[in-house]
Amino acid sequence: MNEQFLSALQAENLPVSLDESLGRHTTFRIGGNADFFCVPATVTQLTRILELCRQYQVRTYLLGKGLDSVMNYPFKNAVLDFVKGKPAEQAANEILTICEHYPAPAMDTALNFLSTHDTERALTVIADEPANGRGREWQSGRCVTGDAYEEGLLRLRMAYAIIYTLPGVPCLYYGDEIAMQGYRDPFNRAFFRWDAHEQRLRPVLAQLAQLRHTCEAFRTGKLNVLRAEGGILHYQRIGEAETAEIIVNRTEHIIVETLASGKSTEVNPMGFTIVVEEVGHNPNHSYYDYI
Repeated sequence: MNEQFLSALQAENLPVSLDESLGRHTTFRIGGNADFFCVPATVTQLTRILELCRQYQVRTYLLGKGLDSVMNYPFKNAVLDFVKGKPAEQAANEILTICEHYPAPAMDTALNFLSTHDTERALTVIADEPANGRGREWQSGRCVTGDAYEEGLLRLRMAYAIIYTLPGVPCLYYGDEIAMQGYRDPFNRAFFRWDAHEQRLRPVLAQLAQLRHTCEAFRTGKLNVLRAEGGILHYQRIGEAETAEIIVNRTEHIIVETLASGKSTEVNPMGFTIVVEEVGHNPNHSYYDYI
């Protein structure tokens, strides 16, 4: 707590609240607590508050009628690299480093994604080879099929399980739900395939979206990595009412993973399990499994 800054605000009768939850003031009802929360009534008050912030080196964020955010490319890269084969230790370190570099209000509103209109589609990154500067003619003829496609689909499903359960706001780029492929512009911006036969990702993504909507731990809960080893990534989101555990198993073998509560759960190869428990309840009677 910056006592000098607080004293300066109070000395000039400037409006300030302490430890204010930003979830009360945002559209998505997400955001951690602000050390100082000011609602200036005039431009003069706003100007003076900003001057004091600079004087006392207090980081400032403006809260308006909208979602102020940044695109979280570091999460995208860490998650895609992990499902492609990067050790879980490295992926966890990169994710935690980003969380340490940003305050909770910024982290909780960061835009998390795997595909965008500026980058290759996630399935292409996962299952195909890098373009490495090759031209549009080569890129236009690429399409992953067969075993590589099937394995890529499993890896894409794991990647979205992580994206939907990390701090931030998950974003699903159109077409990923039907496993569209494509390198950079214009191939990543193709028309949506309304006649696509691939529908296996849709129910998984719908379940992840519903889980994130109903479990408050995914919106503002603390991130705690329990195990990051080889192809296994196991972490918690700890909320006020619920705690969720996410286990992603990139290996080719079924695993039995011990939860923080002491119970165990099986996780299929190239799969994931999400367990939600109510805080303070006997874990033997409050065990919910999402696969």
